[in-house]
Amino acid sequence: MGPNGTRVLAAEARWREVERWHRETATGERYLVFCASMADVFEEWSGQMTDVYRNPLSDTLDDARRRLWKLIQATPRLTWQLLTKRPENIGRMMPHGDWPNVWLGTSIETQECAGRADDLLRAPQRVPVRFVSAEPLLGPLDLRAWLNGIAWVIVGGESGSQARSMNCDWARQLIEQCRAAKVACFVKQLGKTPIAGRYPLTLITDPRHHGDPDDWPADLRVREFPA
Repeated sequence: MGPNGTRVLAAEARWREVERWHRETATGERYLVFCASMADVFEEWSGQMTDVYRNPLSDTLDDARRRLWKLIQATPRLTWQLLTKRPENIGRMMPHGDWPNVWLGTSIETQECAGRADDLLRAPQRVPVRFVSAEPLLGPLDLRAWLNGIAWVIVGGESGSQARSMNCDWARQLIEQCRAAKVACFVKQLGKTPIAGRYPLTLITDPRHHGDPDDWPADLRVREFPA
């Protein structure tokens, strides 16, 4: 939507759906909820909010956040993943204290933005998991300086018609870093990845974007979750 656009608040049915998921977990099974997959919960933005039909709302992004915190607290059997490119805002936008059902993460695509991990680790909220999403992985990445405080690293190439290539060796390097630090690693997809002897140097049109590990080199079939 861009800096001059709007931000869309999810329909009431979507908010109620989360409450239904929580009721369904009464037997002990937990759902992993990836919140705001097309947005950033910790964005600093005060422009117009609309509903899904683009009707203007009086709600602000701060109002939506306050409602989200209440929903997270009301659904303790759901595990919420909050991923942001703005981890420096977590400390002042999210209430301090214990959040036992929240995993906080930041996106790190290149070494130039690896400093986001510092802001993630400095966030004062007490959560069981802090994670890094190296997706889309756009270059070699060294996370060793931060892995003592990170419980999970997600690795993935870029998807879409304009996707930039990911080198398989970049993923291998992260897998090895995680193994050495005893950190869980999850290779999500390879995206536009040339694999010697199997794929041309163009984007595979398969809608899975190399999301099927059976198609990958064996050493990249790593899909671990934090304990």
